[in-house]
Amino acid sequence: MADNNDLRSDNHNNHDHSPSKDQNHDKIEIRRMSTQSNPSSFEEFIEVYIKVEDDVKMRSRNSSLLAVQRAAERFQNKFGKGAADYSIIPVPRRYQKKMNLTGDPACWIGWEIQMKTVTTSNSDGNSNSVVERETLTHPEASVFQEFQKRNRNISIITLRREYIPPVLEYHVDFAIIYNTSSMDAFSKFRKSMELLADSVSPVYRSFTVDKYILQARADALLLDEASFEWYGSRQTIFPQCMKYAVMFCKSIIKLFNERGMLLENGSADSIFPDIKLKEGEESDPFMYSNILASTPPGVLGYDFVPNEGTVLKCLGANEGENDSKNQLSLREAWKERVWYYLAFCVDGGLMPGVLNIKTIAKLATEHDLPVIDRVLANLLYLRPLNWPHQQTPLNVKMQDAETMKNFRCNERVLERLLSTGYIHHSLKNNCDTADVYSQFIVSLLRRTQNADECTSIKFAVCRQIADSLVVCVESPIPIRKTTAPQSERLRSPTSRRILRKFSNSHGSDRRTSSPSPVVMEDNVTYSARSAFIDWNEASIKAVIPALIEMIKSESLDEKLKVIAVVGLVNFTRKQWQAKEMVHTVIHEIIIGDALKYVSPFILSKHEDLARHTCSFLISCCQREPLKQELQKNSNFVKDTLSILTINQYPPYYRSIETLLQATSLISSLAMDTAFRTIISDCLGYEQQLDPSHDEIFEQSVAIRILVDVLKDDKRTFFKHRYRDRFFAQLIGALKNLSLHHNVNRKTIGRLSIPMLLLIIATDEKLKENTDPYNLVEAALRCICVLTFHRQNCQILKKLNIDQIIDKRSEEGFLDLIKNIGYMCSNV
Repeated sequence: MADNNDLRSDNHNNHDHSPSKDQNHDKIEIRRMSTQSNPSSFEEFIEVYIKVEDDVKMRSRNSSLLAVQRAAERFQNKFGKGAADYSIIPVPRRYQKKMNLTGDPACWIGWEIQMKTVTTSNSDGNSNSVVERETLTHPEASVFQEFQKRNRNISIITLRREYIPPVLEYHVDFAIIYNTSSMDAFSKFRKSMELLADSVSPVYRSFTVDKYILQARADALLLDEASFEWYGSRQTIFPQCMKYAVMFCKSIIKLFNERGMLLENGSADSIFPDIKLKEGEESDPFMYSNILASTPPGVLGYDFVPNEGTVLKCLGANEGENDSKNQLSLREAWKERVWYYLAFCVDGGLMPGVLNIKTIAKLATEHDLPVIDRVLANLLYLRPLNWPHQQTPLNVKMQDAETMKNFRCNERVLERLLSTGYIHHSLKNNCDTADVYSQFIVSLLRRTQNADECTSIKFAVCRQIADSLVVCVESPIPIRKTTAPQSERLRSPTSRRILRKFSNSHGSDRRTSSPSPVVMEDNVTYSARSAFIDWNEASIKAVIPALIEMIKSESLDEKLKVIAVVGLVNFTRKQWQAKEMVHTVIHEIIIGDALKYVSPFILSKHEDLARHTCSFLISCCQREPLKQELQKNSNFVKDTLSILTINQYPPYYRSIETLLQATSLISSLAMDTAFRTIISDCLGYEQQLDPSHDEIFEQSVAIRILVDVLKDDKRTFFKHRYRDRFFAQLIGALKNLSLHHNVNRKTIGRLSIPMLLLIIATDEKLKENTDPYNLVEAALRCICVLTFHRQNCQILKKLNIDQIIDKRSEEGFLDLIKNIGYMCSNV
C-alpha cells in the first residue's frame, strides 16, 4: 500500500495494539482488545477492529455511498447471524467524518450502523466476534469466552477515502467496528465510537496534487459526473471544452426563449454574458455538440484545424495503425464521453437552479419541440451493447426487442426521463401498441449489467409502478421519510448532494372494506404526477411477474425490496373496474410466487420492509384464494408475533409504525376461524398461577405477548402521539381472537380486563372526537365480547364495572354500555 494510504488513529486510550498475522501490503488488520481495569472483568470488555483494504483505482464515484453502505450491511449480517436476535438503533445513516487533523484534501464518505445483539445462539462457541479465540492469551481467553455470551453494543462505521493525492485516482476503504459488552447509554457509546472514527488520519503529510495529470484527464472527459464537480469545486480544474458546453446549454435556453417559454431564473442573455453565441446559430445546440464530437482532447483551444492523423493520435491510436474498426471505436468512445459530459452540464452541472433535464423534459412533454426531442435522445445515448450510437428516434429504439435486450445508456438521464413521464409520453404518442411502455419497463426490471446503476433505475421503475396504482392519497397512518437508494451527486460548489426521500403510508382503517394504497411522496406534489402505466390484463401479466422475479434475487438491495413490495401492496389494494378478470389474474400471479418470497421479509431489520410486508399480507388475507394459501404456510404468524415481543434492552420495541402494521395483520387474520386457532397455538402454551383463584392455568404464549404490549410496563408508548391508534388496533386484535373461541375469551379476559377498565376510566378523549381509532370505544367493544364468558363477568363485577361505565354513558357509547351491563347482571 502506498505511504499516503497508511492510516493512524490518534485516539489510543492506552489500548494494546496487536496486528494480525495477515498484515501485508495488500491488507492491514488492526485488532485491539482491552478492559478498563483488568482482564478478569468482562463487564467493560471492549473489542476494536480496524480493517484497511488495499487502495483501488476509482471507477465511478457515483456509487461510492452505495459501496460503503453495502460494506456496513455485510458486517451487520455477519454479526446478526451469530446472535439470537439483534436490533438496529437508530436508522442506519450516512456518517460525516468531522476531524481533519492533517489537512487531508481527500474526500471521506461513510456509513454508520449501531446495533444491539442478544445472547448468541451458537452453542458450539462460534460468535459474532471478529477476533479468533486462538489469538488470545490467558487470562484474556477465559474472559472472552464469557464475553461471547453477553448482550453487546456493536457500532459499525465504514469509510471510503477517495481522491487521494497526488493524482486523485485511487480510493481506499476502511471498516471500524467497536464491540463492547457494556450497556451504557446510547449517546455515550456512540460518542466513543465516533471519536475513534473521526481521529483516523493519514500519516503521510504531503498532499501536493499533480494538476497536469488532472487537467489532461479532465480535457479527455475521463471523469464521471461527481468527479467533474469535485475537480471544479475543490481543484478549480475544468475541461477545455467547457466553453462549448456553456454555448450548448445557452442555445437550449435560447430555443425556449424564442418560443415564449422563459425559465424561472433568467434568459439566455443573462447567463454567462461573457460567452456569446454565434450569430444565426443561437438556437441550434447541435452545432456546438458537433464541434466537441469532431475535435479530440488536446486540440480544442488551438487555432489550427487538425488532420486525420493528429485526431487519431489524440484519441489514442498507435502510430501507423490503419485498423478502421479500431479507429471507429476510438471516435465512438470520444463521442460517448462528450454527450455524457453535456448531460452533466445540462442537468445542473453548469447552471444549477436554471437548467436541468427534468425541466427540459417537462417542457418537451407539454409542447411539440422536435429539436429538444433529439437533444434528449442524444443525452440519453441509448444504443445496443458494443454498437455505435445511431441518430434514431427514441421511440423506435425502445420498440426494438434486440436493442432493449442488452443496451447501454446514460443511467442518470434515463432515471430523470422516467420520473418526468417523458418516455411514456414519447411512446404513447408515436406507437400504435398501447403496451409498449409496459414492455419497456419490464426490460428495465430484468436488466442485470451494471448493477450499481441498475439499482437507481429499478427503484425509479418500481416507484412508478407503485404511484400508478394509487387511487387515494389519504393515509390513516403517520408518514415517515427514509432515504432512497439513489446515488449522490454534487450539483454545484454551493449545493450539497441531493438524496431523494420517500414517505411511506401504512395500515388500513378497520372500518373500511379495502385499505388505502401506500402513497410515495417526494418534493413533487402528487397532483403534479401522473399514472404513466396503462393497466390492463396484458400489462398486469407482464409487469407484476417481472416485479416478483426481481424480488427473488438474493442480492437485491433492501431499499429496492421496499419499493417493490409497496408496488405489490398497491396492486392488491387497487379497486379494479373489471373485477372478475383482474381477480383471476391476481390469483394466477401472486398466489404462486409473491407470498412465498415476500413473507420472509417480515423479519427484516429494515423497518420499512417489515412494515410494508405486513401491509401486503393484510391485503392478501382479504382475498379468499390468497387466504387459503396463507393457511398452508403460516410460519409468518410466528414472525409477526416476534416483532411484537419485547427486547431485553432498549429499544424495547420496533418502530410504532411497524408495530401498528403487525397488530393490524394479527387483527385481520383473527377474523378467520382457522387463523384464530393458528395464532393461539403457534407459540404453544405456558402454565401460570392465578393468585385470585389460587390455581394453575394454561395460557397461549401468543396472547400473552399481545397483552404484554398493552401493559406497556416500560412506558415506551406512554407519550407517543400515535399511542391511542396503536392500542386501539391491539385491543381490536384481542377482541377478534376472542370471537367464537371460549378458551381465548377466558385467557384474554383473565389477563387484560384490568387494563381495559383502566383505559375506560382514565382516557380523556373529548366527546366530539371523530378519530376512527377511539381507544375507549375499542376497549368497550372488546369487553362486550369478553362478557360472553361467565368468569369474565365475575371479574368485571369485582372491579366495579357499573361505576366505571356509568361515567361514559353520555359519550355516545350507550349501546355498548347497555350490552355490558346486561351480560354482567345475569351472572
